[in-house]
This record gives sequence, C-alpha cells and structure tokens, in this order.
Amino acid sequence: MELLAAIPERTLSEKEFLKNLGKKDLFAVMLCIYLLIEDEKILERFRKEVADLFDSFESEGFETISDRGDVFNTLKIPRDYEFRLLNLHVEKYGVPSI
Repeated sequence: MELLAAIPERTLSEKEFLKNLGKKDLFAVMLCIYLLIEDEKILERFRKEVADLFDSFESEGFETISDRGDVFNTLKIPRDYEFRLLNLHVEKYGVPSI
C-alpha cells in the first residue's frame, strides 16, 4: 500500500490497486521509476521513450502478441498509462514540457 499512498488517485485508484493493478506488474515498475527519478528532463525522456515503445507495437501491426491479446493486456498496463504518468508528472513538477 506504500506505493498507492505516494501517487495521486487519478494515476492509480485504491479500487484498481485492490484489483491488483500496480501491485506486481510492469505498471508498478513504471510508477516506481517515475517516483524515483528526480530530474525532470530525464523523467520527460523516460515518458516519451515508453510512449514511443508502445506506439511502435501499434504502428508495426502487433495487435496480438500473446494469448492475452495486445501489449497492454499481455503486460497488464492500462491503455491510458500515458495520461496516468502525465498526472504523476504534474503532481511532481507542475505542467510538463510535452
């Protein structure tokens, strides 16, 4: 529950957390990295690199990558992860330099 206390509700709600989102998955790792990086420019770069990675799956036609479906279902990452990370960025630094 410590992770949940450190991030805004609009990034990860208690209801989602209790349903195991952000507990032991890649999204939890992404949130931890976001909390641990203290340099805003590096954080912006991280967010953009992650977005580029997931965009490449769509642009290269990888709609299905496993029996769970697409990359988001396979890795248990919410489809609106970018919005959620942006909310966390705003919480830490104010308006991002998008």
